[in-house]
Amino acid sequence: MLVPAGRAHHDPDASRPSRIPLLLAVARRGIPDLLESTIVPAILFFVLVSTLNAAVAMAAVLAWAYGALLRRIAAEPRNTAARTTVVATGWTK
Repeated sequence: MLVPAGRAHHDPDASRPSRIPLLLAVARRGIPDLLESTIVPAILFFVLVSTLNAAVAMAAVLAWAYGALLRRIAAEPRNTAARTTVVATGWTK
């Protein structure tokens, strides 16, 4: 059974990290992935569907996604999530 620690020996500020550095660390790690996986493909699709047609836009976004996947595999060969994606899509090494 879990029992809360006594208030006399517990300093709440000592165990809780500051929020600003924590948010900055999350943003530093998350923004590049967000750009690569969502924002750039959305802008690419919008521009190409506006200037050309939907088929070209879908092909370009698909090429972007496969290029990003290949870049991740090349950068981190032990990345199991990327390997799982490769296996799920039917590619082999």
